[in-house]
Amino acid sequence: MRRKPELLLAGVNDRQLSIQFFFPQAAETPATGGDNACDAIMRQAIGDSLAGLDRDEVAAQMSAILGRKIEKAQLDQWCAPSQSGRRAHGDAILALMKATNCTLVLERMSAELEMVVVTQEDVKLAEYGAKMLLGKALRADLAKDELEMAQSGAGRHVINKMKNRG
Repeated sequence: MRRKPELLLAGVNDRQLSIQFFFPQAAETPATGGDNACDAIMRQAIGDSLAGLDRDEVAAQMSAILGRKIEKAQLDQWCAPSQSGRRAHGDAILALMKATNCTLVLERMSAELEMVVVTQEDVKLAEYGAKMLLGKALRADLAKDELEMAQSGAGRHVINKMKNRG
């Protein structure tokens, strides 16, 4: 369920490195039922997170996480548009995400705020990509400097000395 960012390399010119990230946007959620659009989004996201799963099993896992009893009926009420008086508490939403291994609720909430959920893996991959691009730019810059220095006798001497030192 996690969305991975796409890394677009805008190119490297002489001295500037440009990196752009494009994140897929969450699908528009129709605001139907519930007290308001926010309520409808939450109910739809909870329902979508539970789609295809055994709600009794999810309720049991949530109960173990929270240390209190969660019933299948509660899950049904939390995603039913007609049950506006029945809402999930914040800790129950976190337990739902853990039990289902689905961050869809958080992603939908973030999309409403025009934000994106980024995982630790996404951050590490982005950092790695940026370092690779920076390394490539530095190697190209060094090669250019070496070429310029190699054209002078003193420059060649300095390059050879530095290469021999490792």
